[in-house]
Amino acid sequence: MRKVTDKARTFFAPTQLGVASPGGAEIIFHLAAGILENDPEACLLATDVANAFNPFDRNTLWEPLRDHFPELGCLVWFLYGFASQQLLPDSEGGVASIPSTVGSRQGCSLGSFLFCLALQKTLNTVKSHHPHVTILAYANDVTLVGHPAKAVAAFREYTELNERDMHGELRPEKCVCNAPGFMERGEE
Repeated sequence: MRKVTDKARTFFAPTQLGVASPGGAEIIFHLAAGILENDPEACLLATDVANAFNPFDRNTLWEPLRDHFPELGCLVWFLYGFASQQLLPDSEGGVASIPSTVGSRQGCSLGSFLFCLALQKTLNTVKSHHPHVTILAYANDVTLVGHPAKAVAAFREYTELNERDMHGELRPEKCVCNAPGFMERGEE
């Protein structure tokens, strides 16, 4: 991965800060806080997807891998070009295995990179449809910052695309909305 760090930083920036971006989580925090501080009308929506790294279709990897990271193609094909064995507890207290062609392989050091590679098309689509909303991601943790109606529209599209393209299931009870400007005025 060191050989593709600069290329990965360019490919994922400025939206995905979970790959090749040292201090990505802190950068997201400070960018989002700066927007909220400078725009009292802005709100922040933070998303949470259940088991985000598990359900995405591995077939979504091949095109962006070929187009942007061909030097990793053979390695990723070796690791993901066939069904892997997913280990699960069985009904008798033991372990069962089933073939899987979705998600990151358990314990794979490329798992975060490949998940982010699969998610990037979704993030780019939402960003292009909602240019007035700042979209920041740290792997599967996606934050949307902007004026409420625009941020909610981006949130809805992200949810729809994530479910359709990544097979992810948003967990509404874990999503967060922060609108400090509204709280200061006593609005709900």
